[in-house]
Amino acid sequence: MKIIILAPFCSLPGEANFNRFRYLARLAAQHHEVVLVTSRFRHFDKTVRSDIDCDEGYEIVLLDEPGYRRNVSLARLWSHRCFARSFRQWLQAYCRTSKVDLVYSAFPLIATNLFLGQAKRELGFKLVIDVQDVWPESLAVLPMVDRMQALMHPFSLRADRAYAGADALVSVSQTYLQRARRANAKAAGMVCYIGADENLWRSVEARVFDKGKVRFFYLGTVSHSYDMETVVRGFAALASTDPDFELHVIGGGPSMEAVRALAAGNTHFHGYLAVEDMVGLVKGMDVAINPIKSTSRGTITNKLADYVLAGKPILNSQTDDEAMSIIRRVGHRNYQDGNVDDFVRAAREIGRASLPPVDDETARLFDRGHTYSRILDFIAAV
Repeated sequence: MKIIILAPFCSLPGEANFNRFRYLARLAAQHHEVVLVTSRFRHFDKTVRSDIDCDEGYEIVLLDEPGYRRNVSLARLWSHRCFARSFRQWLQAYCRTSKVDLVYSAFPLIATNLFLGQAKRELGFKLVIDVQDVWPESLAVLPMVDRMQALMHPFSLRADRAYAGADALVSVSQTYLQRARRANAKAAGMVCYIGADENLWRSVEARVFDKGKVRFFYLGTVSHSYDMETVVRGFAALASTDPDFELHVIGGGPSMEAVRALAAGNTHFHGYLAVEDMVGLVKGMDVAINPIKSTSRGTITNKLADYVLAGKPILNSQTDDEAMSIIRRVGHRNYQDGNVDDFVRAAREIGRASLPPVDDETARLFDRGHTYSRILDFIAAV
């Protein structure tokens, strides 16, 4: 079977991240012919890729788009429109000389999935949409978005049409799958958490630090969905009362400058790291922070998978029921997002507590080596 995996925000070999679609491409390539299509523009650090040599058994196609500097901007909308046009032209040309059996497509983008739903009969392939985020609903976390509901409605209708074109739906959470199936109740569906590579987490040695400190860490994007201002303000308050507490921020994003400006000397910024370096650093630390805003539509995120497989207790502000069903299974303390005093209280509690390790059953829920083979079995039956 020839499979095209379309993932506009995919990380690639040699880059700092290792995401779902690259892992699926490598796994599927063991039994199928696979082409991974993504953007030449790299979303996570806003740079432009050079051509990449891939020795993982599949072909990589990089499509041009102009790029953007801010995640929430008109420039981003234009850039994605250009990417969708590039993909449409590439796929039509490709299908003139090659038979494609199945396209496995990330959502978002809306435009690429709308095109695939319209073109699949003419070009002769099945379409599976993998729902990574519910756009535009995820914009609910932005300030003043409640005044923009009328503007968002047409995008929600376009999202409905995109979901409706799928022959099957995969989703990173039950919440997102339910949203997609409201528009496409006939499609077969399955949930597979984003997950992480358990073998990697087991094989990399933990970095050894000097004793005497309690090291908290945040891993991921520093952006509007995450209340990092409360976290760094909380650690500024802890600097004088709990000098053995440290905060380590691993990653970056559009809110990084504002967060840096609030940070005290007990906060350390590591930026983006190679995967093995990140794993070693995290394994040497003590407490993970999950500071998702209560207004966010996020559910089971990348960072939650990493935190569970790292075996770390979680200092948490997320309130989503599905995420909480996982967080309750590990050592954790909750606090109210936006409330610095409550954050300080919870940080002191979890930093001084002796909490049990993550059990094997919970960790297995996020092990890509175990769960992603189910995706391949699922799409083989579409």
